[in-house]
Amino acid sequence: RVLRGEGLLVIATPNPTGIGARVLGKQWTGWRDESHISLNPPAYWRELMRGNGFVILRDGTTGLSGIPIFRKLPMALLNWGPLFLFGFFPWMHGEAYVCIARVDV
Repeated sequence: RVLRGEGLLVIATPNPTGIGARVLGKQWTGWRDESHISLNPPAYWRELMRGNGFVILRDGTTGLSGIPIFRKLPMALLNWGPLFLFGFFPWMHGEAYVCIARVDV
């Protein structure tokens, strides 16, 4: 409705099925942050995109920043270095789901 024909939709949302969420359970930041109002797994978002006329161009998840040890040096380099270079990865186990899609024309 508001996206032009060649426009892109980009979403990023916490991944409640990621490794961090599974390891930390209720202590995972995604569950504790009140600004996270719609926590759904990547499969939900994929289906929502496709069911509403979008073609997913690229999707995946980020690294392991949901696990505290990966937010502190030197382990943070293992997490942030590849993210800096690649953005996100074609796996569904990271901290946040990222999707780039366009309207199917």
